[in-house]
Amino acid sequence: MEGGLVVKGRVEIDTRQPFKSVKEAVLLFGEKVLATEVYAHKLKEIGSIERENNQHEKPKPIVLEEKKQTLERSNDEAKLMAYYLMSLKEQLEETKSELNRLKTTRGPCPSHYTTIDPEIEEIKFMENPKSAQVKLPKEARDEPADDNLFDRKQDKSNKFQAPPPPTKVIVEVPKMHETSPPSSKIKKAKKKTLFPSLSGIFSKTKGGTKATHRTDNLTSADLNQMTTGGQTDGEDKVSLELTEEIIQSMEVGMAFRDYSGRISSMDFHRTSSYLVTASDDESIRLYDVANASCLKTINSKKYGVDLVTFTSHPTTVIYSSKNGWDESLRLLSLHDNKYLRYFKGHHDRVVSLSLCARTDHFISGSLDRTVLLWDQRADKCQGLLRVQGRPATAYDDQGLVFAVAFGGSIRMFDSRNYEKGPFEIFSVGGDDSDANVVKFSNDGRSMLLTTTNGHVHVLDSFRGTHLWTQNVKPVSSNSTLEASFSPEGMFVISGSGDGSIYVWSIRSGKEVASWLSNENEPPVIKWAPGSLMFVTGSSELSFWIPDLSKLAAYVGRK
Repeated sequence: MEGGLVVKGRVEIDTRQPFKSVKEAVLLFGEKVLATEVYAHKLKEIGSIERENNQHEKPKPIVLEEKKQTLERSNDEAKLMAYYLMSLKEQLEETKSELNRLKTTRGPCPSHYTTIDPEIEEIKFMENPKSAQVKLPKEARDEPADDNLFDRKQDKSNKFQAPPPPTKVIVEVPKMHETSPPSSKIKKAKKKTLFPSLSGIFSKTKGGTKATHRTDNLTSADLNQMTTGGQTDGEDKVSLELTEEIIQSMEVGMAFRDYSGRISSMDFHRTSSYLVTASDDESIRLYDVANASCLKTINSKKYGVDLVTFTSHPTTVIYSSKNGWDESLRLLSLHDNKYLRYFKGHHDRVVSLSLCARTDHFISGSLDRTVLLWDQRADKCQGLLRVQGRPATAYDDQGLVFAVAFGGSIRMFDSRNYEKGPFEIFSVGGDDSDANVVKFSNDGRSMLLTTTNGHVHVLDSFRGTHLWTQNVKPVSSNSTLEASFSPEGMFVISGSGDGSIYVWSIRSGKEVASWLSNENEPPVIKWAPGSLMFVTGSSELSFWIPDLSKLAAYVGRK
């Protein structure tokens, strides 16, 4: 070892201390090493502060995207409103002469309502989707009921935007029964010839179906032309339109008598030839009207059946219970007899059920004095309206407006902005008895309301003008006085408390035909879509069609 240096072969190891003191190391490397460490530490502190600040702020691209979407929605809404205003102006021009005639014959139209409706008990936005009850704040309970807010449940499938904060301003919304948005994919349906879809209904009886035929006086050629509208060999096509003469000639062409209870409800599918019925024998039956056959019978012994209506699919229905302890609505597949969804919210018997023809929404009204707005894709109700009395509900044919009737008046809601409250309220002339049925005509120009005291009111659905009222025998509180528009909206057909059937003209209000009965219950009654046929349901299911032998024009043609 020489001077602290050990030499061993070719390897040299320096065992001397690198620095004599710390001061010497600082003098040599302090400016480079220590300054760099201090600078790096400072950068870390600054970076951590910036990260904390960024956690509380949204990135600018996200904020800009949200602003862009908001502006696009506002622009679309403005375009839609402009389109509806233009359509409304056109409709007003077209009906100007008719309105002038109505003013001279029936007096001035009722004035618009500008005050809050005191009969609506509670309409509020629902914050808690798990509860259907709403508690008003103390200051709100001291004020009159507010008609401007509609209860809505928050749900992942809810497409509606949050409603505005509570106000007391009734927003006037134009009536849009016949118009559709520019971007709508709905195509205007062609006008159909009114032929009854009963091909084969009188030619044979399906196995297992008890049916009675009553058209022995008609030839097979007559029936073929009536039911199909087709040409027979060597003969011209016979075109029949619904007139007073045809209505007066109508008789029961066929009846299914295998029911062990009264029929409580029935519905035609909009596009197919299917008919569904519900009866007190706790059965749901699906009929193919074109082939005169009962396709399927499904029993609901556990829950019972009261009201039934088709969805957009011809083998899917929504029906209400009748067991007195479970008032849920059920979405049922008739194809495989499976429940697809339960809709729970009512606590008493459901007395009104109406589906929107253009969307998956539907409305139900109950004796618990609530009206619930539903979406078929969600089991939670989307909106809740508390009313005073038995409610009746209906959508118009375009699905743009729905009506809620109770307490002698009809409230009109925009189906897209229902949370703003009714945009119009129509009076029915002081008839404050319980509402039974409210309906729109297919062309959207007229609407009807039946009540338990036997009144059938017909109104202009655009202006709310009361056109006429007819009286039939009243019905009990547990029954429903049914009425229906003809496909062209020119006639109204109604049942009665004694089982009789009446038909009136929309224009004049005069009686066109009647079929008397001695029963003690009103029949369920509906016109078949686009057909010269209506169907009644009581203890049997009856199909009514014209008797061609009574039609002078047709007999002369033969």
